Amino acid sequence: MSQILIVDDQESVRSSIRSLLEAAGHTVVDSNNGLAALELLTDGFDLVITDVMMPDMDGLELVQHVKRKFRNMPILAITGWSAEGVNLLAMATKLGADRALAKAALQDRLVPTVAFMLARRKPATQPG
Repeated sequence: MSQILIVDDQESVRSSIRSLLEAAGHTVVDSNNGLAALELLTDGFDLVITDVMMPDMDGLELVQHVKRKFRNMPILAITGWSAEGVNLLAMATKLGADRALAKAALQDRLVPTVAFMLARRKPATQPG
């Protein structure tokens, strides 16, 4: 099916997402931070899933880099972090993420959200 890049600093989260997506027939590559993800990222990926809060390069920065290099690359932002008055998922979508999910919703909503995003994907990513 599709090749998906997962970027999250927590191994348990990457493993959980990998299991869900591989069970749905996708190929998964993962990275533990945004800097390492940029080195892996090519136009061969169909979707990027990134945590918002990570060391070295956070997901908000990664979203901006990905959209500059591959403007049609779909990005799903995720986070388990919350603070009163701060909506990181809304920030991620303002910066270019196409969809956003709380980590608490991943078990139920990840696979259908990914399917929706892939169905709407433009035919080819183009360097921006």
